[in-house]
Amino acid sequence: MGTRSLTEQRLTDLLAAGRRLELDCSEAATLVCRLAGLASPSGPHYPYAGGYGNTQTMLDALPEYTDPAAAEPLALVVYGPDGHPEQQHVSVVYESGPDPLLFSMGREADPRLIRFSEQRAFHSAPARFCSVARL
Repeated sequence: MGTRSLTEQRLTDLLAAGRRLELDCSEAATLVCRLAGLASPSGPHYPYAGGYGNTQTMLDALPEYTDPAAAEPLALVVYGPDGHPEQQHVSVVYESGPDPLLFSMGREADPRLIRFSEQRAFHSAPARFCSVARL
């Protein structure tokens, strides 16, 4: 199912009807940003209405930092080596704190909420937080 035109109401209706969305991690993070009223986290070359982005385009477009305690809700955290989106994973900060709670999509049982410290153990270094404050 394409998510570029998915509205919050349609999403609510689908989930209420017991349907599931099959999204990869970057699609899920992009959908969260769009529903929150933010611009595309992949930058202006990958707009919601026609462009496709991935974890690498998010890294290329957003300011990065490494302190988990500085992460605010909706910030993104990208795991994995630069330049290798096939080895990367992105989650969305759901709740701030020294060990932020993250919204994650990418496994069959997802979405789920998971602590940064727990998720970091499953993914390749480095872990970089990306600010969405200027979107």
